[in-house]
This record gives sequence, C-alpha cells and structure tokens, in this order.
Amino acid sequence: MSHEIRTPMNWVLGMTELITNTNITHTQKTLYIRDSSNALLNIINDLLHFSKSESERVKLEARVFILEEILQSVCYFLNRQALDLKINLHY
Repeated sequence: MSHEIRTPMNWVLGMTELITNTNITHTQKTLYIRDSSNALLNIINDLLHFSKSESERVKLEARVFILEEILQSVCYFLNRQALDLKINLHY
C-alpha cells in the first residue's frame, strides 16, 4: 500500500517544484497543484475504502456519473507522460 501512496505523492511534490520554477500564470500553477492534490486524495480515499471492504464495513452505493468526464480527467493526468513516451492519448 505504501507504493500506491508514495508514487502519487512524489508526483505531486515533483510537479509542484517544477511549476513553481516556470513562467506559467499563478492560476495555472494553482490548477495544477489543486488537480494533483485531488488525484492523490482520491487514491487515498480508494485505499481506505478498500481496507474497509476487507473488514466488511463498507456499504455500496449507486452513483450517477458521466463517463466522458472521467475519461477526460484520466487523459488530462496522463497526457504529459504519454507525450514523453511519444504516445497520442485521446478519448
């Protein structure tokens, strides 16, 4: 479980360091940091939900979601890595 937390945390810290040293706008910097932090929080929440399900203390709930928004979010976060690997990432 530590790897699942460390990897995104290192990404958040690394990206924060990189963008603080760039000439992008304050708004862009804030958005990158916020989005990265939210992604990490989602991973942590997923891990906590998983551990609850292992102890049989979780209740399932139905939720409405928009698949296009989820795919857009995943592509947004993976776009830089895809470009570095010369992969065209589209949804």
